[in-house]
Amino acid sequence: MKSTLFYILILIILCTSTSQARNYYLSQNGDDQNTGYSAQASWESIDRLNQQNLMAGDSILFRRGNIFIGEIIVRTSGKNNQPIVYGAFGEGENPVIKGALDIKNWEVSESGIKTAKLANKVYNLYVDDKQQILARYPNQGYLKIDGGVNSKVSFYDADLNQENGYWNDANIRFKAYDWEWRTSKVTSFNKNQITIADSSSNQLNAGWGYYFDNKLEELDTLREWFYSEKEQKLFYMPDAKDFLNAAIEASVYENGFLIQKDVKNIEIRDFTIKMFHNCGIFAEGNNQNISIKGNSVGNVSLTGISFGKNSNTCTIENNKVFDIKGIGIFALEPQ
Repeated sequence: MKSTLFYILILIILCTSTSQARNYYLSQNGDDQNTGYSAQASWESIDRLNQQNLMAGDSILFRRGNIFIGEIIVRTSGKNNQPIVYGAFGEGENPVIKGALDIKNWEVSESGIKTAKLANKVYNLYVDDKQQILARYPNQGYLKIDGGVNSKVSFYDADLNQENGYWNDANIRFKAYDWEWRTSKVTSFNKNQITIADSSSNQLNAGWGYYFDNKLEELDTLREWFYSEKEQKLFYMPDAKDFLNAAIEASVYENGFLIQKDVKNIEIRDFTIKMFHNCGIFAEGNNQNISIKGNSVGNVSLTGISFGKNSNTCTIENNKVFDIKGIGIFALEPQ
């Protein structure tokens, strides 16, 4: 009887100890073989964090003044009054979550264009934190739609005199409203008429501005770049005087934080989140009690902070959102 009680007591102690919430720490000088339970035993990478099974009440703390590269996957929910908190520790500037890799393995190509092999798809290129220009036409300013065809996916422009098919697969950036730029891909170019893959939020009518990019044949100006997925090669035309000492970084990650669908009770605070393609922070939908406070989100291609359909009781407070190429903050049918 005593031995049975003893084993029951041990089991209770073990269950209690394994169910307690923890703090996990990350720093640049950490090691992914560490436990992560203290600043002295911190992890180094976001990849290690994404492997961890978290629980309600856990806190994941990144050292201030450090830079971490990658996409943080938020897949576990907290509980009411026990959120899972992503935050910072230490002194200095807020930790940086960055979606870009340093590029150093450059080779000289033709016409002053430099190339680098890179297996990751490149979404943007930055030199000393300044976004470079995806090879575009025209090099400056915008074209104007001559007229629509009563459609949200097609228009014509008499000034487009290239051969049929020339603009196929290029990106098109266009205005749908005075306050909104949208991006799509050209599916067809035939006799001055453009057809795009993704429907505009408004009918495409005469007068709206647009331009093309992501076409290697249009890489003809300083600071322009292009990435070939087929060749896994980055092309760049740098300003020679700045090239040798510049920090050149390629954005290769989609989101800074990806909060998966149905995840609840999460807090994200005190980060600088930059150089991502899709979103700085993206909640996929049906998310509840998500708190986003005190962050700086910038240099994002599409949306700074985005909530998918049917999210509710979420707070976006005291964040700085800047240099977003699409929408700063967006919520789809919030409840």
